[in-house]
Amino acid sequence: MDSEWTRFKTSLAKQSPWIEAFVPDLNRRIQAAIVAESSSGSYEPLMIETLMRDLASVLDRSLSLRREARDLEIQAVKAAADYQLFCETFPLDLELELNRLEIERHKIDEEQAKAASAAFDASTDKDPLARGFSITSAGSGQSSANAVKTAERSRELIVKKYDALRRYQEQYHHRHKAEGGSHNFQQRSNNVLRLLGQDLAEARAKASAAFLGIKTLFGKEFALPSEASTDYLTDMVLVVRDAARFLEQEAQSEEAFDLTFPLVQPWLAHTGNAKALAENKALIAALKDPRRPVEFDPSPIFEKFARVRITRVGASIGLLLDIGVNAVTGLPYDPGRSAKLGAYRLKIELHLPKQQLETQTSRILTLGNVGILGTSSPLNVVDGLQVHNTSPKGLWRLYFHPFSVYSTIAQEPVEPSNQAELVSDVKIHVRAIGRRT
Repeated sequence: MDSEWTRFKTSLAKQSPWIEAFVPDLNRRIQAAIVAESSSGSYEPLMIETLMRDLASVLDRSLSLRREARDLEIQAVKAAADYQLFCETFPLDLELELNRLEIERHKIDEEQAKAASAAFDASTDKDPLARGFSITSAGSGQSSANAVKTAERSRELIVKKYDALRRYQEQYHHRHKAEGGSHNFQQRSNNVLRLLGQDLAEARAKASAAFLGIKTLFGKEFALPSEASTDYLTDMVLVVRDAARFLEQEAQSEEAFDLTFPLVQPWLAHTGNAKALAENKALIAALKDPRRPVEFDPSPIFEKFARVRITRVGASIGLLLDIGVNAVTGLPYDPGRSAKLGAYRLKIELHLPKQQLETQTSRILTLGNVGILGTSSPLNVVDGLQVHNTSPKGLWRLYFHPFSVYSTIAQEPVEPSNQAELVSDVKIHVRAIGRRT
């Protein structure tokens, strides 16, 4: 802290008591504002990208607010210093200007000229030259008398001018205490610091969540600046910039890809033969009883990735051909009904695997518009808070809603005895980001 600057601001408080709000160092006032505005918000740590974008915006706004707070302090101190300078120099300037009128000298000159004229008049009958000096002295006396009158009038005008100047300064100075006024620097500064305190409390909460997410996904730790820091905002900006650069560097070694994998259809390469993630009987049991899940673990799919996370999940229904017998249920197909399968929609509930970092965010996804796998994108996908940056490795659980949505008003259970040809498999669609081993 600049002690000389602090002493100078303190010295201004005698004439401008409102300047006391600006006496403490600005960084200390920012610290107090942070303490007064604690953030009660909690944020999902795995929403790293969103949190970092928000942090950039919040900190940019905070830097602008700090700049405004500094400008207000400069304006406030200058206003108080100018007023104190006025108070100190006002009587001096008035006295100097009145002294320049030299009223007393003009009065003395008038008296002396009158006396000289009278003396010369007394001797005119004896000395003709004295008559001329008498006239000259009389003229000089009259000139001095006129100068006295002019100076006295000037004194009146000068006093009026300085009275007007004093009233103007006092009235203008009073505006610095007017509630809600633009010249009330103390109130404006308090409002700016309150906004700054709120933004920095928000920044701290979001940075804390983002840094926890970075540590969970990347194993890199970033420490929040101490609240006792003498320049908290600058320290926060620096550590967030470090974290942003780290994420940029990590992104260069990652790849993003879309992937579709089936549950019942043999698909995983396994000693020359394909292997399924889930058994047929598990799918049938789940279709018959909505309380029973289909459990599967797709970890083998991502075994070549040292680090992988998903940002989007979708689902669609697998469909067999319209001939022969359903290999899942053993029931015959109905070609007429199978042709209408595009009108069916299912509701599926997906429970994502347990995450390394457990938060209050639900990892249960509702996909309420699941249709047939086709050439187009999945009909139903979920992204955002529940999915973003979660690990796909671990045990998933899938539950069926007992009824489907169909183009008619008929009740359409999903159990195999009614719709054997409809649900023969479920295809899971993910968007993933990973770094290979």
